Amino acid sequence: MYLFRYKIRFTFFTLLSFFLISGISFAHHADSASSPVKIQLKWYHQFQFAGYYAALEQGYFEQAGLNVELIEGSPTRNPSEEVLNGNADFSIGNSTLIMEYAQGKPLVSVAAIYQRSPLVIFAKRNEQIKSISDLAGKTLMIEEHAAELFAYMTLAGVNTQAINMVAHEGSILALDADNPNSIDAMSAYSSNEPFQAIQADIDYRVFSPRDLGINMYGDTLFTHAAFAKEHPEIVRDVRDAVIRGWQYALKNQEEMVSLIMDNYAPQLSAARLNYEANEINELIANDFIELGYQNKKRWQHINDVFASAGMMPPNYSLEEFLFENSDTISPWVYQSLIWVSVVTLIAVLLANRFYLLNRKLTQEIINREELQQELMRLVGTDPLSNLANRRKLEKKAKEEISRCQRYEHDLALILFDLNLFKSINDLWGHACGDRCITTVSQLCEFMIRESDLAARIGGDEFAVLLPEISREAAELTLERIRQAILEADLFNDHGENISLSASFGLAMLSGSDDTFDSMLSRADKAMYREKHASRKM
Repeated sequence: MYLFRYKIRFTFFTLLSFFLISGISFAHHADSASSPVKIQLKWYHQFQFAGYYAALEQGYFEQAGLNVELIEGSPTRNPSEEVLNGNADFSIGNSTLIMEYAQGKPLVSVAAIYQRSPLVIFAKRNEQIKSISDLAGKTLMIEEHAAELFAYMTLAGVNTQAINMVAHEGSILALDADNPNSIDAMSAYSSNEPFQAIQADIDYRVFSPRDLGINMYGDTLFTHAAFAKEHPEIVRDVRDAVIRGWQYALKNQEEMVSLIMDNYAPQLSAARLNYEANEINELIANDFIELGYQNKKRWQHINDVFASAGMMPPNYSLEEFLFENSDTISPWVYQSLIWVSVVTLIAVLLANRFYLLNRKLTQEIINREELQQELMRLVGTDPLSNLANRRKLEKKAKEEISRCQRYEHDLALILFDLNLFKSINDLWGHACGDRCITTVSQLCEFMIRESDLAARIGGDEFAVLLPEISREAAELTLERIRQAILEADLFNDHGENISLSASFGLAMLSGSDDTFDSMLSRADKAMYREKHASRKM
């Protein structure tokens, strides 16, 4: 009889807890039920906003009582002004938000989605631009809200007043030498433009703020201060739904790529969206930091960087800049604690399921580690040639230079590009040009040692890093690759033979090489000398 009464009391307590929490949840959402919300995206539709698409398509916004409209961005649309003018309730910005806040604009940072900024500078790869300081006197196409690039150039000693700044057109083709309005450099996203440059056969250099240790927040959800004050629950609902959306998007990449192609950007290819997704996964850094995490100390560090560049006052008060500092406890945490208490109580009756859940979790961790390994491989791999990309080459070169200098070993760098490759694309199409690239890549891999690294670093430009090798042996390797390219069996779509040749440059590590760039520069000069000499013959 006592046991029966205990069961009745326990059931009553459980049901009472459920209805109390349901009542809290209902009261919470009643304030924002069917609330219309406009979110201004900062650029054209692409994987950059996959979390927002997922929140919409999976019903996360709707579950929170929100009727959300996503507004596509463009190079001419300023996200901050759209919010300040009342055209949108939320938008996506970057670390420039803190400068605008210091200028008196009532903006509030809600969630930092990208823990690392993708903003970089792309420049033509030529003799005139070899370092960031060479941008003085050149034309730079730059987008709105690129303050961190100005801070980077200023702290690198560049006279930004000597740079001809033009408005961003939104296309990598502005760097194409054949473009009559061609510019010298442009602001770019590391998650997008490298893929587009490869597709467009544009050779480039990358200058990144990280070269000076500048590492700011990237895409950040923000709103108007007045809106945050009047509708804090709506702001929390939007933030939480966006974070859930990003969690879903990162776990279901292929599904999101198909969704974007079907509903948002049919002109984009799956290859481009997958490349962008892999890069964004690294920028979000979800394996190390909670999605949406932001804190006051890091924003203060960003303030310090801008102050050092003379772009905003030092030690500016950020008391009203953050919607909720991740280092403080907000009301929704207490609601979560209530849920945890009830779930813990119920979990006592479900202890027999722990073993099965543990097995499932272990398998998920294994799958995640395998996926992470594959993503890391893709991050360092050129998708067309399957060789290493520029990023992996530079990382490997830095390691090898340090090792070879320490143990006094030789290190060689072979640089080559295909002669008249553009004419192949023009005459026979890019599909034929792609076959040439993949064939050359396979030949190159076959001709080198297992310890060597072959990379595709531009449209038709390749590099081979050869550790612990003499100049004579490196020259023999160079000639083997040259001969293999000359003898390659390549045909166009009509069965006609395509003749390929390449110009080569070789550089050996010298005592004056402090960085890989100096070694690359000497190989580049040697390659161009050979190219010019062959044209005179």
